[in-house]
Amino acid sequence: MLNPHELKVFLARLIGWTSKGAVDRAFRSIELAVNHRAPLVLLGEGDLVPIAHALHRRTLGADQPFILCDPHRGNAVEPPRWPETYASGVEAAAAAAGGSLCVCRSRLPRDLEEMVAQLRRMDNVLYMLCSGSHDELRTFLMVPAPIEVPSLTDRAHELPRIVDEYARDAIRLLGAPAMWFTDKERSWVLEGGTSSLSLFEIEIATMRLVALKMFDKLDHAAQRLGISHAALRKWLKRRAPLPGDPDDEERAILVRDVEASFAEEEPASARIDALAEEVRPRCTGGCPHDHGSAIGDGPVGRCP
Repeated sequence: MLNPHELKVFLARLIGWTSKGAVDRAFRSIELAVNHRAPLVLLGEGDLVPIAHALHRRTLGADQPFILCDPHRGNAVEPPRWPETYASGVEAAAAAAGGSLCVCRSRLPRDLEEMVAQLRRMDNVLYMLCSGSHDELRTFLMVPAPIEVPSLTDRAHELPRIVDEYARDAIRLLGAPAMWFTDKERSWVLEGGTSSLSLFEIEIATMRLVALKMFDKLDHAAQRLGISHAALRKWLKRRAPLPGDPDDEERAILVRDVEASFAEEEPASARIDALAEEVRPRCTGGCPHDHGSAIGDGPVGRCP
């Protein structure tokens, strides 16, 4: 499953195309982790779980379990948008057999010692630890080196290329024509600027925008993405008007459908559906970090 070239291309997207040394070190760290010789440590700002999930898919494959241990969320069967979650580290480790176990340093389980002891007896779990970019842990990590994911604020000049890479993923996964993602679509994704963008949000925006261009009905786009109509509508309401030529007939049909959807009174069932699909779980105690995962299982697989 591990394709060295494809993985290095993806790592360059995460870390930066000018950081060849960092990409090579990250690749070596992943090799050790995949062979169960060391944990894989991710350092960076915000929520790193979606990045851990993306690395899991590109190493072990989407058909292997990706388990998140998070005592703040408790046990949760995997919905379409985020990983299966356990409060207990021991239970999470058992569920992760043959796949990956992801733990965030700020949300460690109460049975951490027991979990670690269990993992040391297992040789079929890729163990991932996510932490902040300024964690003192980084001082003591030399070999294998942690994967340090830089802030997009420091990569403003690479943002258009990052968007284009995710757009290519979306076009390939959805089977859309390459010509459907143009400069207008790229500008639409980047409209919020680096202060309001994350890699996860770029993944979502490019995938959903390509799906919206494929269909002239919101329902059809949502079905292709494997999410609910209510979730897609709620996401669109937070965005700027759809990009494109106002005189384009297909775009005009979609815009009318979106506007009509906004005008409808949302029934209680749709609001509940949207909440389950779109509101990502948050830490207790007022933590501002959301903890979503990749943007949609279903017809297009676990993408991007």
